[in-house]
Amino acid sequence: MRHATRITILTLAVAIVGPASADRAAPQPAITEVAKPVAAESTAMPRRHPRDADYAFTQTIGSVTVYAASRTGLAMAETALTRFADAGLELPELPLWVHDTRHGCSREPGDLERSGVLVATADELYIHSCGKEFTLLHELAHAYDIGFLDDARRAAFMETRKATAWSGVEWRLAGGEHAADVIAWALLEGEVRPSRTLPNDDTSLALGFEILTSGS
Repeated sequence: MRHATRITILTLAVAIVGPASADRAAPQPAITEVAKPVAAESTAMPRRHPRDADYAFTQTIGSVTVYAASRTGLAMAETALTRFADAGLELPELPLWVHDTRHGCSREPGDLERSGVLVATADELYIHSCGKEFTLLHELAHAYDIGFLDDARRAAFMETRKATAWSGVEWRLAGGEHAADVIAWALLEGEVRPSRTLPNDDTSLALGFEILTSGS
């Protein structure tokens, strides 16, 4: 991970509010294979409620319950969640569906086929992932934000970005999207760089990651 092998830890002149987290147990590798076949490809919209999950592979990793269409998808989810755990970043309890096609991430018939989507309401929090590791990390970062970031840390982060509000504005100006991109960039192996949230040079991204995760 970048934060462990590439990022020089920056000393911040920002007071960050947030309790230090206790030691966390590593995600459990056990896999439960449900005794029924993987659902066939369908033109029907994906189910949205946890009680409707019917994929053949399921695994609880920390606070996240993964429902995957294939072992490949399950492995991608396990890798992403392990990176969060290794970075000391907690996630709230939520279900995560990992689909083998982008169709699983469409919100409604005729919608743009996305590579991932997080739905957060007063009653539910869940993620659908459709094949892109960066997007999965991005959506999980939104869940981390919802569950554990406080206003002081969000404000400190916003001061370093070209963003005007945390949410409710277009992507390039939304602090929450900047935060999700920064965390995904830091945890992803490889050279994927956010292009819609600026600044995106290594120093700025590393600084943003430190602000968002110090004290976690």
